[in-house]
Amino acid sequence: MTRRARIASLVAAAVASVTLVAVAGSPAEAAVVHDGSSPERAAASCWEVKKNDPDGGSGQYWLVTPQLQAPTRFYCDQATDGGGWVLVARGRHGWVEGGDGRGSTTSVASPVSGPSAFYAKQLPGRTIDALLGGGRVDGLADGIRLQRATNQAGTAYQEVRIRLKSRDRWTWALAADPGIPVSSYSVNGTTTAKSQYTRDLTIGSDSQRTWTANTSTNNYVRGFLYGKNGPAGSTSDSSYLYSTVAGGQYASPFTRVWLRPRTLTSSMTYPAVPASGTPAQAAPAIPESGALPQPWGVTGLGKGGSLYYATEVSAFAQIGNRVYVGGNFTTVRRSDGSASASQPYLAAFDATSGQWISSFRPRLNNQVKALAALPNGRLAVGGEFSTLDGKAATGLVVVSATTGARYSGFKATIGQGTKGAKRWVRALDVSGSHLYVGGGFTSYKGGKSSKSYSFRNILRVSAATGAPSTGWRPNLGSGIVQSNGKRSLSSSVLSLDVSDDGSRVYAAGQFQQGYVGDDGRSAVSKPGAAAIKTSTPATFQSWSVKSSTSAPRNRYQQTVKRVGSRVWLGGSQHSFFSYTSSSLGLSAKNITLSGGDLQATAAQGGVVYGSCHCNNWNYSGTSRYDSPRASGYTQVDRIGYLGAWNAATGAYYPQFAPTSKMRNGEGPWALLSASDGTLWAGGDYQSVVGRDGSAQVTQGFVRFAMRPHTPPAAPTGPRASVSGSTATVSWTASATSGVSYEILRDGKVVEIADPGATSVTVSDSAAGDRFFVRATDGVGNRSASTSAVTAAATSAGTTTLIGSSAYWAYWFQSPSPASDWKTSTDDAGWTYGQAPLGFGAPGLQTSLARPAGVERAYFRRSLDIDDVSAYSRIIVSTRADDGAVVMVNGEEVKRRRVTAGVVPADSAVSTSAAVGEAWTFEIPLSLLRDGKNRIAVDVRLSGTSTADMTHQLTVTGTRK
Repeated sequence: MTRRARIASLVAAAVASVTLVAVAGSPAEAAVVHDGSSPERAAASCWEVKKNDPDGGSGQYWLVTPQLQAPTRFYCDQATDGGGWVLVARGRHGWVEGGDGRGSTTSVASPVSGPSAFYAKQLPGRTIDALLGGGRVDGLADGIRLQRATNQAGTAYQEVRIRLKSRDRWTWALAADPGIPVSSYSVNGTTTAKSQYTRDLTIGSDSQRTWTANTSTNNYVRGFLYGKNGPAGSTSDSSYLYSTVAGGQYASPFTRVWLRPRTLTSSMTYPAVPASGTPAQAAPAIPESGALPQPWGVTGLGKGGSLYYATEVSAFAQIGNRVYVGGNFTTVRRSDGSASASQPYLAAFDATSGQWISSFRPRLNNQVKALAALPNGRLAVGGEFSTLDGKAATGLVVVSATTGARYSGFKATIGQGTKGAKRWVRALDVSGSHLYVGGGFTSYKGGKSSKSYSFRNILRVSAATGAPSTGWRPNLGSGIVQSNGKRSLSSSVLSLDVSDDGSRVYAAGQFQQGYVGDDGRSAVSKPGAAAIKTSTPATFQSWSVKSSTSAPRNRYQQTVKRVGSRVWLGGSQHSFFSYTSSSLGLSAKNITLSGGDLQATAAQGGVVYGSCHCNNWNYSGTSRYDSPRASGYTQVDRIGYLGAWNAATGAYYPQFAPTSKMRNGEGPWALLSASDGTLWAGGDYQSVVGRDGSAQVTQGFVRFAMRPHTPPAAPTGPRASVSGSTATVSWTASATSGVSYEILRDGKVVEIADPGATSVTVSDSAAGDRFFVRATDGVGNRSASTSAVTAAATSAGTTTLIGSSAYWAYWFQSPSPASDWKTSTDDAGWTYGQAPLGFGAPGLQTSLARPAGVERAYFRRSLDIDDVSAYSRIIVSTRADDGAVVMVNGEEVKRRRVTAGVVPADSAVSTSAAVGEAWTFEIPLSLLRDGKNRIAVDVRLSGTSTADMTHQLTVTGTRK
């Protein structure tokens, strides 16, 4: 990966929180012109670039804000309406709605037009927020600008402007329903201020419509679509208007999405850094959105039926390096279909590889709904079954975690459910020596006793023997009948969780009342949720459960889990709320639309996971399901059956947005955060988008690996000196391999060094500047920095003006670039890469794809010299591989192995030979000017069959 790609990955991965306070700039900072020409001169916005370089053309420029942290390149439109626009997305088809977007700053910035840009690339939402420099989306004076193609040839475009209401941060969930309100909408200067939503915007005609909803009408194509009778599209690979609908209706045009934050570096406040340095930063501990490959799965529907309480997978548990999967399946099968085996209702898989463990072979006769790892290494199994291996096992049994054979020391018989209702065990949890059991039942017999005791839907037993705690008898009942054409689930406990300290058990289900012992007359209202003290006798903690709906029959809950100081409760209608554990007061609110009762919860590392039969939107900050739906929400984001929330703050993580296909759209009914952090989700899964972005077959369950979230080791031994206006900063490498390095000048990152590097030069520096160095893994994790090192001035000597690992704009394609390529500063259409660049040679930082029939590669960049008169010599060192012509400010300086008027190089030479022929020469000082100069290199191949080609060039200056 090149340094530029690492910077793009870093910016896209995480924008860490920093404390922003006013900080005195470095001695040299005040003199820096923030024109975006280098990391040291990164601007706060394309707007600032335009102000400081009004003649600069559209192209890629370095930008940085305190929120971005690291300078990186973005594409700026410097021509339209005064310029200053930053490109945040472009594409024709393949748009996504998740918070991670698709791609990186590199892929968004190039290419920006043509068929190679048709597959959508979108910056992550948090990167867009960081570009605003602390500002709000609704504070953008120019709103959101869409540049949409209006014909299939891509020769004409339409200008759309959208101003959002009450929107602080960015979201790609523009198609949300009811949606994001808009304060104004204009097309080619015609504006309407009528109340509209980003899901569907119009002024009048279909050619002025912007429709973001993907529905059956437009064949589920995402984008910024025209209306039915707007410009017609086609499925042609070269068409700028895409449509799979008959007659080319509802075309999705090639669209660029621009913003124009009018931020200036002078208005930015960077974090104050003490002499001891910056603290380490860790990325959020959340899973990747792309699933791991899954070699085995489960399939087939058993005796539990086919409704939503009988999906293929309903339960997980982990013991050692095994994950146990329970549900209503009949068969385990390889994902490629090459092998299968009958193994109904309960199977074991390797927690690391996902391989089926064929030695675990219990035989149950009906579905498994709950699993729990017992302290003695055995597995508790609950469900709707009545036999295990042909012998009676009514709803609850304990088996060997190795073979699945029954453990005879645990005896349990679950009694009948309430009249007409299921008899089943639906929930299990372990605390100390106790096993807590929830489900649908009215009695229980267990342990050595043959006596049956009355328990209503919840009880506690010995985890070793199954003997009931007869003195602890909370009862939950008087439930809602949700028969759905089958046996009623009336009163069932569907989920329970014991607090880590063992003092409370939380239950969720269809019940509506709770009482203790046999005194039903003392029943109190418990609409779907109860908090019960585990002391004897049982008592209820007061809990005013918030309902999202006024419909009494829909006031039930399906999942509950205490995480830290919050209790998370989810169910109908479409609600996922958290409550403070001390008072059970409402804390965080979420409603999922459309479709979406919450049905399973898991947690690990400060993150809560919730799953639902929802595949659209999560509305944060609202508790209202009834009309007007989701009113008063604060955020809306994509949720794909499964979401993640910050356990401490309740904030939703939009960057976790998996994409999957379900057999019946039921979503996951089981979640497990495994010991290695991998998230397992089980339900009626059929396929899922994998880590590589492609759809992969999965059966019943999927796995998501945790993103890296551990900061690397810090570098040590910083050193710094200044010669003229160039500082040299060096350090001892981090103990963590593969990391890059961020060099801070006071509180601002001004340079990034590659893995393995231990020194870098920083222009625009002065004696007295303080430098810090920290390691970064490119995905949001940063080490603590070194302590401050103050740069001291050195005597006259050599200054590096262009280093060996500098970035270059390059053109290696057909046709050739415009004739003024040697002097032009407009890099539109050019690509950027770090030296050495080339193909077919070892040690490249940027590998170039070799186009067929092309014999020339063009490279250019700026050569910045503050004061030419301060130098006695300016020296170039490069290679000719195979041939090269070097030009400065449009004038040829030197050529090697290139004959005038002949395209191919005079002869072929290997890269190793070219490197060995050190080609060093001086640039006449008369060709140079103070400030910006342009150096260009025309590299020639000896023929289309040349095996390798490289470019690397350094410029040094000898001061007087």
